[in-house]
Amino acid sequence: MQDNEFGLGAHADTGFMTFLPPALEAGLQILDTEKKWFWPIVPEGAIIVNIGQFLARWSNDRFRATPHRVLPPKDTDRFSFACFVNTDLEAIAECLPSCRPKVGPNKYEPQSYRSYFEWYMKRTYVHYNELSPSDMPEVRS
Repeated sequence: MQDNEFGLGAHADTGFMTFLPPALEAGLQILDTEKKWFWPIVPEGAIIVNIGQFLARWSNDRFRATPHRVLPPKDTDRFSFACFVNTDLEAIAECLPSCRPKVGPNKYEPQSYRSYFEWYMKRTYVHYNELSPSDMPEVRS
């Protein structure tokens, strides 16, 4: 592996939360609040739970979206199975009453997951701005 070679670059998941059984090969790193990367220690039988950006918004950042990255192993393959849990596209994230500040406004305006996801995709992936609504795959429930 060379410098800046990643299986998946640094990011935080966009949705509500992600359940991630530990992979057999190390690779996942997490960024702590002091901007240092670390290898998580996962107890036997445990599952990693990453908070997503939409839940962070819903909780007024009381719960932090987990910044993470994946470094590929040098001498073997690595397989991972993530279960992404998201709300309904029309669900509105409005600050939970227990997460409201005692003084001042909430950090975020109420927003649907659909609206947030579209904003995120257009900001993150330049080509997404070029797609028209008719180019988008139909969402089925």
